[in-house]
Amino acid sequence: KIHQQYAEAGCDVLQTNTFGANPIKLAQYGLEKETASINQYAVWIAKEASDGRCLVAGDMGPSGKLMLPMGDMHFREAYRAYYEQTKALAKAGADLIHIETMSDIQEAKAAVIAAKDASDLPVICSMTYDKNLRTLAGSDPESAVVTLEAVGADVIGVNCGFGPEPMLEILRRMNQISESYLIVQPNAG
Repeated sequence: KIHQQYAEAGCDVLQTNTFGANPIKLAQYGLEKETASINQYAVWIAKEASDGRCLVAGDMGPSGKLMLPMGDMHFREAYRAYYEQTKALAKAGADLIHIETMSDIQEAKAAVIAAKDASDLPVICSMTYDKNLRTLAGSDPESAVVTLEAVGADVIGVNCGFGPEPMLEILRRMNQISESYLIVQPNAG
Protein backbone atom coordinates (compact mmCIF):
# COMPACT_ATOMS: atom_id res chain seq x y z
CA LYS A 1 0.00 0.00 0.00
CA ILE A 2 2.87 2.40 0.76
CA HIS A 3 4.40 1.71 -2.68
CA GLN A 4 1.01 2.39 -4.29
CA GLN A 5 0.70 5.70 -2.44
CA TYR A 6 4.11 6.81 -3.71
CA ALA A 7 3.22 5.77 -7.28
CA GLU A 8 -0.12 7.58 -7.10
CA ALA A 9 1.64 10.71 -5.81
CA GLY A 10 3.78 10.77 -8.98
CA CYS A 11 6.99 9.19 -7.75
CA ASP A 12 9.44 8.30 -10.53
CA VAL A 13 11.35 5.58 -8.66
CA LEU A 14 10.12 3.19 -5.98
CA GLN A 15 12.66 1.54 -3.71
CA THR A 16 12.17 -2.06 -2.70
CA ASN A 17 11.80 -2.82 1.00
CA THR A 18 15.15 -4.68 1.00
CA PHE A 19 17.42 -2.27 2.89
CA GLY A 20 18.43 -5.03 5.33
CA ALA A 21 17.91 -8.02 3.03
CA ASN A 22 21.52 -9.00 2.48
CA PRO A 23 22.62 -12.45 3.72
CA ILE A 24 24.82 -11.01 6.49
CA LYS A 25 21.96 -9.00 8.02
CA LEU A 26 19.41 -11.78 7.43
CA ALA A 27 21.67 -14.27 9.24
CA GLN A 28 20.78 -12.46 12.47
CA TYR A 29 17.28 -13.92 12.04
CA GLY A 30 18.29 -17.28 10.57
CA LEU A 31 17.03 -16.17 7.15
CA GLU A 32 20.27 -15.97 5.13
CA LYS A 33 19.14 -18.88 2.93
CA GLU A 34 16.04 -16.85 2.01
CA THR A 35 18.03 -13.91 0.60
CA ALA A 36 17.03 -14.56 -3.02
CA SER A 37 13.34 -15.14 -2.35
CA ILE A 38 12.98 -12.14 0.01
CA ASN A 39 14.63 -9.80 -2.50
CA GLN A 40 12.77 -11.18 -5.49
CA TYR A 41 9.42 -10.96 -3.73
CA ALA A 42 10.15 -7.37 -2.70
CA VAL A 43 10.80 -6.42 -6.34
CA TRP A 44 7.56 -8.12 -7.36
CA ILE A 45 5.60 -6.18 -4.70
CA ALA A 46 7.06 -2.84 -5.85
CA LYS A 47 6.46 -3.62 -9.53
CA GLU A 48 2.86 -4.66 -8.86
CA ALA A 49 2.22 -1.53 -6.82
CA SER A 50 3.74 0.78 -9.42
CA ASP A 51 1.63 -0.71 -12.22
CA GLY A 52 4.27 0.43 -14.70
CA ARG A 53 4.23 4.06 -13.51
CA CYS A 54 7.64 3.98 -11.80
CA LEU A 55 11.06 2.46 -12.10
CA VAL A 56 11.93 0.04 -9.30
CA ALA A 57 15.23 0.44 -7.46
CA GLY A 58 16.57 -2.62 -5.68
CA ASP A 59 17.53 -1.12 -2.34
CA MET A 60 20.63 -2.35 -0.47
CA GLY A 61 21.78 -1.04 2.90
CA PRO A 62 24.75 -1.72 5.14
CA SER A 63 25.49 -5.22 6.38
CA GLY A 64 25.46 -4.22 10.02
CA LYS A 65 29.05 -5.39 10.47
CA LEU A 66 32.19 -3.30 10.57
CA MET A 67 34.91 -3.81 7.99
CA LEU A 68 38.50 -4.55 8.96
CA PRO A 69 40.35 -3.02 10.79
CA MET A 70 37.47 -1.46 12.79
CA GLY A 71 35.57 -4.75 12.78
CA ASP A 72 36.00 -8.32 11.57
CA MET A 73 34.33 -8.29 8.14
CA HIS A 74 36.63 -8.96 5.19
CA PHE A 75 36.11 -7.22 1.86
CA ARG A 76 35.35 -10.52 0.12
CA GLU A 77 32.58 -11.33 2.67
CA ALA A 78 30.89 -8.00 1.96
CA TYR A 79 31.36 -8.48 -1.79
CA ARG A 80 29.74 -11.95 -1.73
CA ALA A 81 26.76 -10.68 0.27
CA TYR A 82 26.06 -7.77 -2.07
CA TYR A 83 26.66 -9.91 -5.15
CA GLU A 84 24.02 -12.38 -3.96
CA GLN A 85 21.54 -9.64 -3.16
CA THR A 86 22.10 -7.85 -6.48
CA LYS A 87 21.67 -11.10 -8.45
CA ALA A 88 18.29 -11.65 -6.80
CA LEU A 89 17.11 -8.06 -7.33
CA ALA A 90 18.19 -8.07 -10.98
CA LYS A 91 16.66 -11.49 -11.67
CA ALA A 92 13.32 -10.25 -10.33
CA GLY A 93 13.36 -7.27 -12.69
CA ALA A 94 14.67 -4.31 -10.70
CA ASP A 95 15.46 -1.39 -13.01
CA LEU A 96 18.44 -0.14 -11.01
CA ILE A 97 20.33 -0.76 -7.77
CA HIS A 98 20.42 1.78 -4.93
CA ILE A 99 23.11 1.21 -2.30
CA GLU A 100 22.39 3.62 0.52
CA THR A 101 23.26 4.81 4.00
CA MET A 102 26.82 3.53 3.77
CA SER A 103 29.13 4.77 6.51
CA ASP A 104 32.28 2.90 5.46
CA ILE A 105 33.78 3.58 2.05
CA GLN A 106 35.28 0.06 1.95
CA GLU A 107 31.85 -1.55 2.38
CA ALA A 108 30.37 0.86 -0.18
CA LYS A 109 33.17 -0.05 -2.57
CA ALA A 110 32.50 -3.78 -2.08
CA ALA A 111 28.79 -3.23 -2.69
CA VAL A 112 29.30 -1.21 -5.89
CA ILE A 113 31.83 -3.65 -7.34
CA ALA A 114 29.53 -6.58 -6.50
CA ALA A 115 26.49 -4.85 -8.02
CA LYS A 116 28.42 -4.05 -11.21
CA ASP A 117 29.73 -7.64 -11.44
CA ALA A 118 26.31 -9.20 -10.74
CA SER A 119 24.24 -7.18 -13.21
CA ASP A 120 24.29 -4.55 -15.92
CA LEU A 121 21.90 -2.29 -14.02
CA PRO A 122 22.75 1.33 -13.20
CA VAL A 123 24.09 1.68 -9.64
CA ILE A 124 23.46 4.54 -7.22
CA CYS A 125 25.59 4.71 -4.08
CA SER A 126 24.98 7.19 -1.30
CA MET A 127 26.93 7.65 1.89
CA THR A 128 25.81 8.98 5.27
CA TYR A 129 27.82 11.63 7.08
CA ASP A 130 27.95 13.14 10.56
CA LYS A 131 27.87 16.85 11.42
CA ASN A 132 31.65 17.03 10.80
CA LEU A 133 30.94 15.99 7.19
CA ARG A 134 32.73 12.67 7.62
CA THR A 135 31.40 9.14 7.47
CA LEU A 136 31.62 6.90 10.54
CA ALA A 137 34.82 5.44 9.07
CA GLY A 138 36.25 8.92 8.44
CA SER A 139 35.76 9.54 4.70
CA ASP A 140 35.07 13.07 3.51
CA PRO A 141 32.77 13.77 0.52
CA GLU A 142 35.67 14.20 -1.92
CA SER A 143 37.34 10.87 -1.12
CA ALA A 144 33.97 9.13 -1.36
CA VAL A 145 33.37 10.59 -4.83
CA VAL A 146 36.83 9.62 -6.08
CA THR A 147 36.51 6.06 -4.75
CA LEU A 148 32.94 5.46 -5.91
CA GLU A 149 33.58 6.88 -9.40
CA ALA A 150 36.67 4.67 -9.68
CA VAL A 151 34.65 1.51 -9.01
CA GLY A 152 31.87 2.46 -11.44
CA ALA A 153 28.99 3.98 -9.48
CA ASP A 154 26.67 5.72 -11.94
CA VAL A 155 25.18 8.10 -9.38
CA ILE A 156 26.83 9.18 -6.12
CA GLY A 157 25.43 11.03 -3.18
CA VAL A 158 24.43 11.51 0.41
CA ASN A 159 21.44 10.30 2.37
CA CYS A 160 20.08 10.00 5.89
CA GLY A 161 21.85 11.29 8.98
CA PHE A 162 20.23 14.72 9.20
CA GLY A 163 18.07 17.22 7.36
CA PRO A 164 18.78 19.17 4.17
CA GLU A 165 20.93 22.08 5.46
CA PRO A 166 24.24 20.20 6.10
CA MET A 167 23.65 18.08 3.02
CA LEU A 168 23.91 21.15 0.79
CA GLU A 169 27.56 21.57 1.81
CA ILE A 170 28.28 17.87 1.16
CA LEU A 171 26.59 18.08 -2.23
CA ARG A 172 28.50 21.28 -3.09
CA ARG A 173 31.81 19.60 -2.25
CA MET A 174 30.91 16.49 -4.25
CA ASN A 175 29.85 18.59 -7.22
CA GLN A 176 33.19 20.42 -7.32
CA ILE A 177 35.07 17.24 -8.22
CA SER A 178 32.47 14.80 -9.53
CA GLU A 179 31.80 13.85 -13.12
CA SER A 180 28.80 11.77 -12.01
CA TYR A 181 25.16 12.46 -11.45
CA LEU A 182 24.55 13.30 -7.80
CA ILE A 183 21.72 12.38 -5.45
CA VAL A 184 20.70 13.83 -2.10
CA GLN A 185 18.09 12.32 0.21
CA PRO A 186 17.72 14.11 3.56
CA ASN A 187 16.40 12.18 6.52
CA ALA A 188 12.60 12.30 6.37
CA GLY A 189 12.42 12.50 10.19
